[in-house]
Amino acid sequence: MEQIGEVYQGLPEADAASAVVIASNYGEAGAVDRYGDAWGLPEVYSGHNHLRHYGPPPETATVVVTVGIPLPRVEGFFEDCEAAATLDNGIGVDNEEQGRTVGVCRGPVEAWGELWPHFQHYS
Repeated sequence: MEQIGEVYQGLPEADAASAVVIASNYGEAGAVDRYGDAWGLPEVYSGHNHLRHYGPPPETATVVVTVGIPLPRVEGFFEDCEAAATLDNGIGVDNEEQGRTVGVCRGPVEAWGELWPHFQHYS
């Protein structure tokens, strides 16, 4: 959570005001939902399993902090994407999230209603 919070808090004020978090899976989304308030994180969305029904983000979301999503998978959906941090639980426990990317993507190239189906996945 620390890496996600630091990325979000490091955004320029205008970017932070129009940002959402998109998590790769329900575990990451649940962690952001549960602990994100301590970092001032915005609303979290995920296309994983049933969570996809809670999206898409609002059209005002022009900046996305991605959690655990490989950037090559989403780069074509935004004008710009960059890796901003790497998830690290700080205790050396290998799990699904350890070492995954926290990214920042700006400028969705289509409306969220058009983009959201590309984020949907089951596992």
